[in-house]
Amino acid sequence: MVFIIIACEKENRFQLAEQEVTYSKDTILFTREIEGTLFIQVNVGSLLFNVDAVPSWLKISQFQGNINITGTTLQFAVDQQSLPQTTKVADINIQTSLGTKKITVIYLFDQNGIPDVTKEITIKNALVSETITIVNNLNRTISWSAPTVGQVLSISKSAGTLKVGESVSVIVTVNRSLINSSGLYESNIILNIDGKSYNTIVFIENFEKPFVLDRDVADVAYDKENGYIYFISTSPKALNRYHLANGNMFSMNLNFVPESLSLRQDNKKAIIGHNYNISEIDLVNMTLTNTYPTDVKVLDVQLSQNDIAYIFSEQINWGNLRWINLNSGKSYINTQKELTSGMVGQLHPNQKWLYSARKIGTDGSLEKFVIDGDQTTYSHDYRSNNFEFAILESVWFTESGDKMLSGNQLLVCDEDPKKDMTIAGKFPFPKDFTWDIKALSAAHSEKDHKFYISLYTNWPIEQYNSTLYVFDSQTLQLVKSTEIIDFIHNGEQHTPELRYIFQNDNKIILIMKSHEKDVWAINQLNK
Repeated sequence: MVFIIIACEKENRFQLAEQEVTYSKDTILFTREIEGTLFIQVNVGSLLFNVDAVPSWLKISQFQGNINITGTTLQFAVDQQSLPQTTKVADINIQTSLGTKKITVIYLFDQNGIPDVTKEITIKNALVSETITIVNNLNRTISWSAPTVGQVLSISKSAGTLKVGESVSVIVTVNRSLINSSGLYESNIILNIDGKSYNTIVFIENFEKPFVLDRDVADVAYDKENGYIYFISTSPKALNRYHLANGNMFSMNLNFVPESLSLRQDNKKAIIGHNYNISEIDLVNMTLTNTYPTDVKVLDVQLSQNDIAYIFSEQINWGNLRWINLNSGKSYINTQKELTSGMVGQLHPNQKWLYSARKIGTDGSLEKFVIDGDQTTYSHDYRSNNFEFAILESVWFTESGDKMLSGNQLLVCDEDPKKDMTIAGKFPFPKDFTWDIKALSAAHSEKDHKFYISLYTNWPIEQYNSTLYVFDSQTLQLVKSTEIIDFIHNGEQHTPELRYIFQNDNKIILIMKSHEKDVWAINQLNK
């Protein structure tokens, strides 16, 4: 039987970061029917690896190679000419320049007439231990021991005997400090009962406890440089700043109900869109600088580095792009292109292009405007370069700005109108809903070559899930999916909807809304 070890490069941010190799499991089990897998990740650059101490009953396709971002696959097979007739256990060594990792490989031989043994347990996020049980339902006394225990686990008892009908409970305790990744971790305990082996899979929830907010969230922005999450709330009417590292939150009251929020690229200034005006905020001192009236109800705002505030209006049918120069106070309107209702904007990282897409749940295409000082000129739309029609929503750029995600498509960003918004590929989103699956939020890491994405559908009804999907931004293939566990607030359990996603060097930041109530929380996952 063949099982696979996949080595792929772990997400990183800085080439000068200290190299680290992580392993998803410390024990691999397989039978004739079920294969085993191990995922290896390196956070910076690449490493040479070498596998040794491989027993004779295993066949391996490659003993050495390179761990890099494209991934390395090692194939192992049991020697079919001399299949082991008993359970086999071996320790193989994976060597890199950072050291040697011992991986326990176990071939479980098929057996009948087994005692009653707990097959799997889950140690919940709020707990450090769970219990497994061995019941002697045979007609004789049995002896048991636990020769193999996962490296992050400890057990309250390691051996004993059971008379007919007796049982024993063994407490399994996890040391989470030995786990350096967030999500669901898997380990194993192998029990030996009268010379036969039985496997108990131990799933370990390893999520940080989310920070539950005492107010709603209307819009969110992320200051990666200083580690702040900014969000606006309607009850109370406030701009709120949450520090991801120390958990401190500061709020400043607003005079009007906020609708939308945008930070300047240097994170020193922000604008907030209200019903018929815009607030200018000094983020260094968290003070109101100025208020500008508008002739339209503001749906969305975007603030450029040269202090141009772009306004997308909440019109019944059609509306025009407006902008205000915050330095001169002059207002402008683009009459070249009428935008459909519900359109919002996203400034390109180069600050020269402004894209507008429909807000979630509304109809519209994707439009591009070109910025030159105080002048903003309409250029073209998505349908100019694509024969197929697509209803696109919101925009998330790659960090380099060469591409953008909208709907389920990856589109080219280019100065040439004939190349811009051409389709670079489509993400194979899982069929978690019956129809029209799209990105709800996304964040891109250039160094990791990853897109972190949440999904939703609004047809025939709005549906969300609690899964974080990780896609390779080069191959567009799904790399990993993590189910985010429910969070508890005031004694009630809440199912998270992943409304906003951000990322930094080491973490993925999730702004989550409860599916059951208007309760919001901020969660951080280690990459």
